[in-house]
Amino acid sequence: MNLDKPIIEGFERLIASWYLLRQDIALHVRGEFQGSGAEKETENALSDEQMLDDSSGSQTGGQPETLNFDVQRYVQNRMADQVEEELRNAREHLTEREQSNFEQMVYGFVSLVDELLLISVKWHQSDDEHRRLSRRWLDFLLEKRVFGTRNAGVTVFEKISLVTQKKSLTELDKELCAVYLHILWIGFGQSKLSKQIKLGFYRRQLLSCISDWSVDVRRAIFDDQPYLVQFSKDDESKRLAPISRWRRRAIYFLVGYVVVTGVAAFYLYNWLMTSLGLMR
Repeated sequence: MNLDKPIIEGFERLIASWYLLRQDIALHVRGEFQGSGAEKETENALSDEQMLDDSSGSQTGGQPETLNFDVQRYVQNRMADQVEEELRNAREHLTEREQSNFEQMVYGFVSLVDELLLISVKWHQSDDEHRRLSRRWLDFLLEKRVFGTRNAGVTVFEKISLVTQKKSLTELDKELCAVYLHILWIGFGQSKLSKQIKLGFYRRQLLSCISDWSVDVRRAIFDDQPYLVQFSKDDESKRLAPISRWRRRAIYFLVGYVVVTGVAAFYLYNWLMTSLGLMR
């Protein structure tokens, strides 16, 4: 494990795994994904074990669900394995303080992935089936599997507040702040427009914590990280773009509206005055 920036580098590895896994999901939706050999063996084993339980469904002519490839179980297993491997490596190579920040980074990451899988990722070509599978992800939450909790929507922001309110920040704390900025930018917490003002506050707080980082360092973290660049160009990131874009559009609309209305009012005034014979 490279110890130069362990928090950021760990996050980048996880994001890389997540990006590749999203490709698997997209292939599955198109019917092109076959699954890994190990995953197929697992699915077959589960099917054999549950065959008796599903026999009633077979007798009625229905196809048992366990005989089908369960993409959500596959996603949970793959992502949880990667996360747990990162945590094991952190315990082996990092100091106690580094481990603490690393675990907070991982918690933020799994919270982000859970939210994207619930509200953004396309699970099925059928809208009804997609909605069903999106709700079903609640049974597979990474947060629940890895950390045993189901409260990321509150906990992540509590953790952000704790680190940004410290009187003195270590480099590890600043790395964690940079990761939280990534998480908010990619999409966590942006599912409701009512949260946008609050999210803007958190972003400003986090950015102020790394204001002393050189421009080159910040560019490498926020602009040039290849997986984030590719990820940010997809449809879900466009839908979850920062509210500032919409604020600018609203301002442009209002300015245009005022200008057009003013011009129209001016010509209407002249027309009325002319019609009434009050202008020459």
